[in-house]
Amino acid sequence: MLHDYEISCVQNKQRCLEKFVEILEKHEMMLAQVDKKGSPVDKFLTEEMVKTDVMKYLHDLDEDGKCHGDTTYQWKENSILKNLLDIEDIGNVQVIKKEKIDLVPGLRKDIELYQTKMNSPQANTLQIKNPECTQVVANYVTSYCVKCHGDENIPWVTNGMFLENGSLIIVDKHNSSIKEISSSGTTKVIYSKKSSAIRGICPTNADEKAFVSMDHTISEFSVSPHFKYERDFQTKNMEFYQIAFSKDYIFAHIGNPWCVKMIDRNNGRILKTLNGSSCGFGYFALSRDEKKIIYSKANSVVCEDVLSGEEFFQCAGTQTGIARKGARGIGVDYHDNIYVCNSKGGCIVMISKDGHFVKSILPILKEIKQPYALCFDKCGKKFFVSSYIESHCKIEVYEVQQQ
Repeated sequence: MLHDYEISCVQNKQRCLEKFVEILEKHEMMLAQVDKKGSPVDKFLTEEMVKTDVMKYLHDLDEDGKCHGDTTYQWKENSILKNLLDIEDIGNVQVIKKEKIDLVPGLRKDIELYQTKMNSPQANTLQIKNPECTQVVANYVTSYCVKCHGDENIPWVTNGMFLENGSLIIVDKHNSSIKEISSSGTTKVIYSKKSSAIRGICPTNADEKAFVSMDHTISEFSVSPHFKYERDFQTKNMEFYQIAFSKDYIFAHIGNPWCVKMIDRNNGRILKTLNGSSCGFGYFALSRDEKKIIYSKANSVVCEDVLSGEEFFQCAGTQTGIARKGARGIGVDYHDNIYVCNSKGGCIVMISKDGHFVKSILPILKEIKQPYALCFDKCGKKFFVSSYIESHCKIEVYEVQQQ
């Protein structure tokens, strides 16, 4: 039984939540407008105003949460605003119950609404359907530096794959070559074709074969014991970029117009263009069961059914914290959690397989400031991240673990 004072606290909490939601909606529109049209001075002044306003309401919520009773509300500031796009990182709510019965019907629903409006990339304790994803961490393993050799341009790694012996095979787009990095860090060129633009590579189910996209061609290569051209698998008047391999198909991202084509791996015939695949940047990944495909688009990350095109979920930039056109490389771990390079934010974002949970699994990388490509091994337990164009290319390897 709640006393009048406790009821008053709860009612006041509900009013604060509703007001906070209104404030956040107003600031979201304000930030979007100034980010689109405002000058640097306007952006700075707006940012300072938003910080002050939001922190004031967080303080009010914290004070209102100090009422006594059977239900206690704890409000925690999770991070400090670093830029205009970090508004969703500002806070999170946790509900601590002392009894099994919900003493105030509808209040939990209001808190869920608050969290949804906040679009926080932190753990949403009320909505997570697969809580095991919250315990996933990525631990640093090692780094490699891909330097220029001879008259080469600055290397730019746009794709790659792991070998079972611990080596990496990477695509150096700037030098139109494929290189191998041994476990000791030694780099060597294993294939080069200056007359073609080599853009993507994907392994088959075994280490023996790989497919490579070059200009208007997808070619098949043997990997073991030596990397060697075998045949042209697909030759169409299309620019091929990233490619992915499945049991029955090869998926290829093409330009002009941007889309993903599904190709029969037996005869090379193009079967269809996937719905909603105008990702523009050429970054996508398949789920472990190869039934879902995930795209990075200008403003969101989308997960769809491969065959039907049905959309499972879409995470907007306000949820992931990724700025417009900031999402780059994508990979999928052994739990089917999705990893996205936030090139403008300098971090790696993880999205749960159902799209209900988002967090920055690597807020800061070891040395890389602008992560670009992200590639997992076949087990989905190890991935590497490459840097955007710098004085030389950096590659960092991480291992996924369950805490």
